[in-house]
Amino acid sequence: MAKTGIYIKPLAGVGTSNIANKSGDPQNITSYKAEIGAGISFKNLSVEAGIGYMKTGYMFEGIFFEENFLNPGSTSTINVRSNHFYIPVRAAYTINITRKFSVIPSIGTGLAISTDRSSTIESVDGGQTIRTWETSTKTDLYNLLGEASLYAGFSIGKLTIMAGPGYKRMLTNLNGYTPPIEYLITVDAGISYRL
Repeated sequence: MAKTGIYIKPLAGVGTSNIANKSGDPQNITSYKAEIGAGISFKNLSVEAGIGYMKTGYMFEGIFFEENFLNPGSTSTINVRSNHFYIPVRAAYTINITRKFSVIPSIGTGLAISTDRSSTIESVDGGQTIRTWETSTKTDLYNLLGEASLYAGFSIGKLTIMAGPGYKRMLTNLNGYTPPIEYLITVDAGISYRL
């Protein structure tokens, strides 16, 4: 049930990520996030901020490299991963269904700092790996982040247990660079505890 006051809110989520501005056919890849935040609620309306970490990525299958031309019938897979730290600022609204059960939509923005990107390339022929190699690049990219979520909450005293879908997307890069526009769709779970 919505009340006025200050609260802390740790949560984590796992799901899938991909990119929105890449040619070809990128495949989704399992990704995750974790964050801790604090907020202040004014009855049903809440404003919160925090700090979090997310690992995103995407994959290309059926790519051809030198090994593939030397081994007809073989293919390669590229698995790209990025690490991000982010600082979200969001507004949430608690819709009370009963005294204990609520629905909590939220929308927000924030700063995402992409620290590095790694790629793993594997060439396979007939189920046997021909070659695997990895690259890693320090990026230090600053991105404007957009996000939305829709959680169901169950309150027990000062504690609210919540779970539901979350969505994050890189909106624009602040370095003047055009990196892959990554997005992350997760199923989140966490708690909110009123101080």
